[in-house]
Amino acid sequence: MNTSATLLSLTAALALLAGAARAEGTNTRVRLTADNIEYFPKNGFTVCESNVVVTFDTMTLRADRVVAYQDSTAPLKNKESFSRIVATGNVHLRTDQHRVYGQRGVYETASRTVQVTGSPLVELEGGQQVRANVIIYDLVKDKISFLGAEGGMTMTDEISKEWSDFNPAGGK
Repeated sequence: MNTSATLLSLTAALALLAGAARAEGTNTRVRLTADNIEYFPKNGFTVCESNVVVTFDTMTLRADRVVAYQDSTAPLKNKESFSRIVATGNVHLRTDQHRVYGQRGVYETASRTVQVTGSPLVELEGGQQVRANVIIYDLVKDKISFLGAEGGMTMTDEISKEWSDFNPAGGK
């Protein structure tokens, strides 16, 4: 077992022994913090529960529960990297420019996208709010897509500046 995986499993074991103590695990791309972390090395996933904070790229994700799946295609030295992170319950995604809320969020490492469902809402710069059935945040393109919004909508930073006075609840 590599050092990061050992650290993660040791931290999880100590957290379970300590009961209410906070647990923390890290790997090359993601930092996990939660009240309880369980690592399942044979199955290739980590379960985090209660006050979960996941930090990756330029984002922070908070949720009631997170399951992080190891990347089975990564070289042996990178087995601690995650291919997918599934967050459920009071999901709150935060970047420098946006806040995304919902009940379920799925981060796919390969595409560097987060798909949020469960009454998702995005707060844009300037306080605008947009709701849809599904919100997809693409970190590579810095693009937010709204699926199931009235008329459909895709907004990028350039577009949001052009529409800075737009009020989705009615108005301009």
